[in-house]
Amino acid sequence: MASLLEKPALKWFRPLRAALKRKPVAQKLCAARLGESWGFIDDRGDWVIADQYQGAESFSEGLAKIKRKDLRGYIGSNGDEVISPRFKGAMSFTEGLAAVKLDELWGYVDAGGELQIPFQYEKAFPFHDGLARVCMDNQWGFIDGQGYPLIPCQFEDARNFYGGLASVKLNDKYGYINTDGDLQIAAEYDWTHEFSEHLAMVEQEGKWGFINDKGESIVPCIFDDAWMFSEGSAPVHNDGRWGYIGIKGNYLIPNEFDWAGRFSKGLAPVLRKEKYGFIDKYGKPVIPYLFDGVPVFSKGFQEGLAAVMRDKKYGFIDRHGRQIIPCQFDEVRDFQGL
Repeated sequence: MASLLEKPALKWFRPLRAALKRKPVAQKLCAARLGESWGFIDDRGDWVIADQYQGAESFSEGLAKIKRKDLRGYIGSNGDEVISPRFKGAMSFTEGLAAVKLDELWGYVDAGGELQIPFQYEKAFPFHDGLARVCMDNQWGFIDGQGYPLIPCQFEDARNFYGGLASVKLNDKYGYINTDGDLQIAAEYDWTHEFSEHLAMVEQEGKWGFINDKGESIVPCIFDDAWMFSEGSAPVHNDGRWGYIGIKGNYLIPNEFDWAGRFSKGLAPVLRKEKYGFIDKYGKPVIPYLFDGVPVFSKGFQEGLAAVMRDKKYGFIDRHGRQIIPCQFDEVRDFQGL
């Protein structure tokens, strides 16, 4: 009699036991490289998805781009291949679609890997504000989420739309168009960037400044270098030193650094005497100058952690400067919440 009761009990218990043994899915992950292989770590520095890929990028909309045998695909947060590696090129998912390259042309797939916009573009980039920039016949334009050419390919270059405006290149100069494709800010700049906090960084005659969304000069082109606004300030460079200005062009922090990054969650990385630390918005050092580097294209503190480098290895600190993940990785991306 006992043997008859034992079988259904074991049958019921097996899936429960398997579920208990299964490692919980981390709430935030970071792509990291050790040696030649990429994987994903949690906020303790433990491998959640083993280092087994040639390349990897941060999660976006629940999927992360990975590279295996020189082909790109996408995985979910549990490491399962959602879209098998079969593309020669790929971008991160935004607004439900990702640009992918098959043979020599780009198209767009959905989160299930189904082709939604045909392979027909020489280049293609992620969607932003409902539009994606694409290139055909060496000319740039914009499509909507259904692939309709909302703004025909007619420009020499283009940037993403932000706040209803996108930078485009006409006759070797840059200006800005609206979502109807009409030129809103005259093409008179040598170089431009996307709008951030209602201001865009522009270059004229080798100097940088900032304009507003009406094309008005808010900060004259007087800086040797600069970077976009973040949290009400922008790094600027003159005479070999970096500082920070406010949205009216007034100096908030004097030019006293060898390099300066953008603010994130109230802190910004800066370089002084060959060491990196973090300052607050008053220029006060909050995290000491202890580090050999920070990733140039990092967004700073993401999910409470920022990447730093010591002895040519990367790890992560929290906003108090505590080393949460030791510097042990050869390359990292920012943490992303899932």
